[in-house]
Amino acid sequence: MKANNGFYAQYLCFPLQNPEQQRAMLAAEDYHRECEYFDRLVCRHKNSEGIAMPSNGREMGLINRNARKVREEVLIRHHISIEDFREALKFWKDRP
Repeated sequence: MKANNGFYAQYLCFPLQNPEQQRAMLAAEDYHRECEYFDRLVCRHKNSEGIAMPSNGREMGLINRNARKVREEVLIRHHISIEDFREALKFWKDRP
């Protein structure tokens, strides 16, 4: 995904003030996209919004292990701190 600072600032009420925040937002998007892709491969069930949901302990373990792996890869790929990443995830969760 390409960063579009004007879009974030105007429509999402999240002005990107520095390169660390920009990288963190891109990292959060990558993280969610990559995890959801894996979740859809592993999980047999989806909720009413179409989001993959684990149906047993095996599926839960697989998606949790993958999420930790993806998080570490994304932090390295985007050169961001875990703190910046957590802030971006909070925004991602509460986005409109």
